[in-house]
Order: sequence, then structure tokens, then C-alpha cells
Amino acid sequence: MKALQHELAAALRAAGAGTLFGLVGGGNFALAGSFRDHGGRYVGLRHEMNAVAAADSYARTTQTAGLVTVTQGPGLTHTLTAIVEAVKSGTPLLILAADTPSGDRLSNQSVDQAAVAAAAGAGYLRWRRPADVAAFAQEAFRRAREERRPILAGYPQDYSTDPDGTPPEPAAAQAARPAQPLPAAGITEAARLLSRAERPVVLAGRGAHLAGAGKDLVRIAEHLGAVLATTVMADGLFCGHPQSAGISGGFGDDHGAGLLAGADVLLAVGAGLTSWTTRHGELYAAATVIHVDDRQDAIGRYTPAHLGVVGDAAAVAAALRERLAAATEPRTGRAAAAAAALKLRPAASLPGRAPDGRLDPRSLTAALDALLPAERCVTIDGGHFSGWPVMYLSAQSPESLLYPHGFQSVGLGVGSVVGLALARPDRLPVLAVGDGGLLMSLGELDTLLAEDIPALVVVYDDGAYGAELHAFRGDPNIGLARLRERDFAAVFRAMGDEMPEKFGVFYLYDRPKPDAPGA
Repeated sequence: MKALQHELAAALRAAGAGTLFGLVGGGNFALAGSFRDHGGRYVGLRHEMNAVAAADSYARTTQTAGLVTVTQGPGLTHTLTAIVEAVKSGTPLLILAADTPSGDRLSNQSVDQAAVAAAAGAGYLRWRRPADVAAFAQEAFRRAREERRPILAGYPQDYSTDPDGTPPEPAAAQAARPAQPLPAAGITEAARLLSRAERPVVLAGRGAHLAGAGKDLVRIAEHLGAVLATTVMADGLFCGHPQSAGISGGFGDDHGAGLLAGADVLLAVGAGLTSWTTRHGELYAAATVIHVDDRQDAIGRYTPAHLGVVGDAAAVAAALRERLAAATEPRTGRAAAAAAALKLRPAASLPGRAPDGRLDPRSLTAALDALLPAERCVTIDGGHFSGWPVMYLSAQSPESLLYPHGFQSVGLGVGSVVGLALARPDRLPVLAVGDGGLLMSLGELDTLLAEDIPALVVVYDDGAYGAELHAFRGDPNIGLARLRERDFAAVFRAMGDEMPEKFGVFYLYDRPKPDAPGA
């Protein structure tokens, strides 16, 4: 009866997919079961939004296309927030969504899937009989990887009842996308600008990391005596390098920001140069900006570029390194001076307690950084607290700290840590989450238990929706932003006989009483 779903599961496995996230319903039950029967791993979550969040973090960590399935109607609409997050963050995902028979708009669960995908910014495909299922799966994966965004692939629950019997023409084989030619003129001009720079900065974003440009960017910085920095999404790429100032922007420290703000030439590679990265335009206001990206529409999207270089980040970085090495002598003195200036960064002086006597979240996070093993992977939910883990939990590589905040949503964190744990089973998965975000996805704690995931869940619990609490301080309706006292460890224990010490540990950030000043 569900022949299409069985064929689709076989095609997904043949295409190399090993892990499928989702939540089963009448329209995808056979798909999930058949995927498992074919040797794949199906991971069921408790809400479709978190199923997509899990596939998202899995894709970011493994650098593959994530795979998730949902049933028709509300099964799809529940995913929207997480799909938009993946769209804005450029995560390749394949979302297999069951659909009501084509043209059956009288069904309670009928929804225009193409319109849903368009509203979220995702791509869309729909299987139509008797199209080849394997070709359909391959095309969906190809689009997800090449377009670097989610592709919603709809299919009828049972093709025997689908009235759309018009067979489409077989899809032509897709040739591999040709490699982009090196932009010789742009590289020449970039080398000229950098060779004349007195205070250069080399800034890498997630695109530079994904392309494998990190090593050549380090060599460029060493040759020029430049300061290295990353965006939040590439945090850890230059971990331990003496010329690294860490994160550029609002989550960086003031000492590093002072050095970055003095740049006269900025080489930004695979980085968006958003207001977060530039501190609302303050950091590189005086710099000549060289922006390298493999997409023309990314150049200058947020910050104007004096020179745009369109090309593969790794290829451009390698060519630029060679050009600079041939044209200029290594500036070892300047490199030593940059390292010495960064070494003067003062140690953070953090109070153990907040003014109200409760734990200070910064001190808690710094202490946690010292306690946790280096072999860890951290993901951070949205919320008022989220800057503290970015600033005070060190990252050894971009995969060791995920910050899925393209949409600045709250509530995706527990789903994200599920995907992270399965992507890197050799590392301790850590979730930093606020009390508001945890309450939105509390059911996914059951997923951690069901999947035997030994995650550390750190709850930054201020008893409120913190951003609103601060933004509307003094408003007579401030109580709308407050949350009731909750013992989250007790909630976790109540989910089963398994103790939190076995499958999860909670650090609770003490919160002030509801009537305490400065809450």
C-alpha cells in the first residue's frame, strides 16, 4: 500500500543517507520504518520543529545535507521556524513531507506545500508518478547541496490514490557544476592593497571554513603580520594562534576589538560582515574592505566593499598567498608585534555573584569552560543569555560550538543538541539554553532519554523572558515577561526511571525572586 515510501527509503539509503530525523504520522510512517529496515538510523523527536533543528545541527557538524521527514498538513507547518533558521544560515537540508493527493483541497490536512516552501525561502520539489524515485531523491539532494538551503520534497502518501497521472519527462542527468575560474584581476588588486597595508586584518567566516581556506588565511596573516579574527559562525578556526583576536564584533572582547578597529585594510573571506560582526559598522569604518565570497550577491550585502572578489574561498586564499609571497617580504616584526599586543589582553575579572547575591552567568560559564573536556560540542539556544556561552566557552574548531541564530529564534536548542550528539558521538554534547527556550521544547528531554544521549544541559534560568524583562523594565505590565519557578532537574527525573546523572546534568543559574530588584 505504501510502495512509494518503501522505494523512497531505499533510494535515500542508496544515495548515502545514514540518519533520518523526524516525527511519524500517517503519511510518513512507512518511510521511517522502511528507512530503518534498510539499515539506516531513524531518530524520532517530539515536535517537528525540533526534528528539523536536529537535522540542521547534524548537517552543520558533518558538513553533509541533513535529512528529515514529517507527515502532511500540520506536520509540515510545525517545522516553519526551524526551516527559516536553516534558510538564513545556508544549511543544506532535505525535508521529506507527505502530502494529500494532488488537487485534494477538501482534505482537512491539505496545505499548499509549494507556497509554504516559498514563504520560508526553501526550495520545493514534488514527486509525480511514475517518475523515477531514485532520480527524485538524487535531484533533491543535489539541489540542497548546490543551493545551500532546505529543499522541501513533497510526495503523496500512496501513489495509487494520487490522481496526477501525467508522467513528467525523465530528468536529464545533471552535470557537475564547473569550477569557477580564478578572478585574476581581483586577486592582483587585493594583493596590491594588502601589500601596502600597515594594519591589516584577516577575517574568516563560516564560508572560509567550509571551503577549507583556514590554513592559507593563517599563512597570509603570518606573512603580512595581520591580526586574525572570525565571525561567530567560524569561532575556533584560528584557535591558539598568537595573532588571533578571536571573534570579531559584539561577542568579542574590548581589547581585541581595539586592535580590529585600527585596521586600514580588511580581508574578509566567506563572511557576511553583518552588524553583529562589525559592531554596527564601528569596527572597520576606516578600513578598505576586500570581500571574498563565492556568490556575487553576498559581496557588500551588509557592509559596502571597496573590492569584491567572487570565487571559491580556498582557491582565492591560496592564489592570494602565493601572490603576496612573491611580491613582498615576510613582515615578521609586525607579526611579532601583533602577537605581543594580543598577549596583553587582560584576564577577565568576573564577579562570582550578581548584585542580588545569585550566581553570575558569566562566572558560571567561565567555570564550566574550565571543567568541561576539550572534546565537546556546544550548541546554544536563542535568548537573552546566549551571548555568555559564546563569549566564555572556548571553541577549538568551528564544529565545536554551534550558534544557530540566523533567525534569532528561541526554542530550537534541545532539537539541535540531539543532532549534534549523533553527528559527533565521540564528543560530549552540551546545550546552553534559557528557561524560556527549554519550556518551549521541554518534550525533547524525553528524546535525549529515549536515544540514550549523555548530554549536558546548562539552563540559564532567570525566571523570565530575559530580553523583554530588561527592554521593558519599569513598564507596569512587566509581569508578562516573568516565568514561574521550576525545578528542571525534578522535571527531568519525572520523565522516567533514568536519573539525570546518567543521561543529563543540569546546571541551574540561580535566579532572583520575582520581586527582587534587578531581576
